[in-house]
Amino acid sequence: MAPEPNQSVNGEQATVKVPSKDPKKKKDEKKEEDL
Repeated sequence: MAPEPNQSVNGEQATVKVPSKDPKKKKDEKKEEDL
């Protein structure tokens, strides 16, 4: 996972928001595709 440009600008906020939202969005997208 390469550091996104937002991480450099937002710093810690981006680091916390990315991992928190990434798994939830990935699960939702996978569930929708499976359905």
